Amino acid sequence: MAEGPESKTPSQAKGRGYSIWLVPPKEAYEPLDDVINRLCAEYSDGNLRYQAPYFSPHITLIGGLMGSRNAVAAKTAQLASLIDEFEVKLGGLAELSDEYFKCVFVKVQKTRGIVAANQTARRIFEKKDDPEYMPHISLIYGFFPKNIRERIMSEEGQRNPDMFSYKFNISRLTLCLTEDTTDKWSKVGDFDLVK
Repeated sequence: MAEGPESKTPSQAKGRGYSIWLVPPKEAYEPLDDVINRLCAEYSDGNLRYQAPYFSPHITLIGGLMGSRNAVAAKTAQLASLIDEFEVKLGGLAELSDEYFKCVFVKVQKTRGIVAANQTARRIFEKKDDPEYMPHISLIYGFFPKNIRERIMSEEGQRNPDMFSYKFNISRLTLCLTEDTTDKWSKVGDFDLVK
């Protein structure tokens, strides 16, 4: 019998390698962080049927980067030196089937700046065959049934209608080790973009 999203456990969702994040500035980071913290507390229970882990608000520019820390950091520095600062525009709430890391998320518009940054990252890290880029900011991770994802979307849409149309500038790349579960993730460093 096939496993449904409700029968999966949090231990099955693990990251791989390193990821490069676009971290929102303070004025957008703090309200998004508040939402993630609240949902994490609200959708975790003692018996682990649902266990939404905490993570920092971010847009993944590219992930699954393998290699030594020094090699990945050197390529990230090279990448940052090729990208001008750019604007990010959020585009509303969404939900995507039962993918753990895209349970409920805020869409990010595919502006020229973010698409160009992703294309350059694919070239530098030799990941041209990655799936189509879908920039987003996750609000909760987990294997939740559709009715719960829809409830989260509805409640957050009513509670924070303006938040999901923010726009802000990205001036640096943040390299993170995203191996294993979220409690083991850690920041490696920040790399300033071209001003």
